[in-house]
Amino acid sequence: MKKCLWCSKTELNTTFLNLAHTIPESLGGSFICENVCDPCNTYFGAKQNRNAEIDLAIKETFYASYIRFLLAFKQIGKSKELARVKSFYFQINIEKLSISTKPAFKYLPGFQQSFCRQFKKGLYKMFLEESERQFGNGHNSEFDFIREFARFDLGDPPVYYYYRLLPFITTLKPMIKPEFSFDKRHYPYLVEEPGFFEFEFLGHVFGIPISRSWDLVIHNYLRKSRSAKGSYFRFPPINIRSITEIDIFLKCIHD
Repeated sequence: MKKCLWCSKTELNTTFLNLAHTIPESLGGSFICENVCDPCNTYFGAKQNRNAEIDLAIKETFYASYIRFLLAFKQIGKSKELARVKSFYFQINIEKLSISTKPAFKYLPGFQQSFCRQFKKGLYKMFLEESERQFGNGHNSEFDFIREFARFDLGDPPVYYYYRLLPFITTLKPMIKPEFSFDKRHYPYLVEEPGFFEFEFLGHVFGIPISRSWDLVIHNYLRKSRSAKGSYFRFPPINIRSITEIDIFLKCIHD
């Protein structure tokens, strides 16, 4: 019997009819988490008060990065799915191979902070749903604080962003379908530390706590992360509060 990993309701008292994409479908996500009920699935794709939708915050932020990858690889005209995607916040000029912001993307503290909070919820959502999809452990009680934040807007756990100091060269063709990978064999600078999880997604490196008692191991985590990343990333990492603290246009790419 299906049991929602967000609200714990089962098929006896809610429905599971709609597909719950772990990565927004509008970004190219194709993986489905079976244990997300329809009301919770709708929550992540719906506008909350005056805040942007959580899925939209993820899609828009990474969409700009994904376009940047495709521009660097001159693959922009080869993705029919991508050509149909409309961006609310960014203007993509295919002919000039350029990306710019639209007026809706306001460089104002209130907007940047609320948008960033929705984006952070989206990162935790991707982690928990992918962890459930790949390992079936999403219902573990250690992840309750993630449920409280991402689904019920309680608390404010950090998201650490590692800003690249040196440009990286795009030598590998980017993924046509973005994936959330727990396999770190191809990313030697990502560390494994109890209570934290690091991942790279479309060229961005993030670290998030996956235990409510993360503050007890934060110093060990940051020390190990500094050792692994050397002089390639800025330290300390940014505990993001504004979406502009992320290199969303991937200026660090060297074509």
